[in-house]
Amino acid sequence: MFLKEEKQKFIGIGSIIVSREYISIGKGTHVAEYTVIRDQDHLISDLNKFHTKPIIIKENVWICNKVSILKGTTINSNSILGAHAVVNKDIPANSLAVGIPVEIK
Repeated sequence: MFLKEEKQKFIGIGSIIVSREYISIGKGTHVAEYTVIRDQDHLISDLNKFHTKPIIIKENVWICNKVSILKGTTINSNSILGAHAVVNKDIPANSLAVGIPVEIK
């Protein structure tokens, strides 16, 4: 398990970050309240085992409240994730991403 956090960031109250493999949160990133970031999920065949993939959150990302970021995703620099978004794919730099599942606007 490895969580890499750069300096100069904000993580809001009630947020949950679970790293079984690797999560990186870049400098200048703001994570609002009640956000969930998990690089793993359970295997249906055996709930004691997990499937993992790293999560990379680059610099100056704004993650609004109650966003869920799923395993294997990269959020590139200067992007905004709208409230309640479920991030299940990579987000390009300088993007606004919203919805369930997330869409680029």
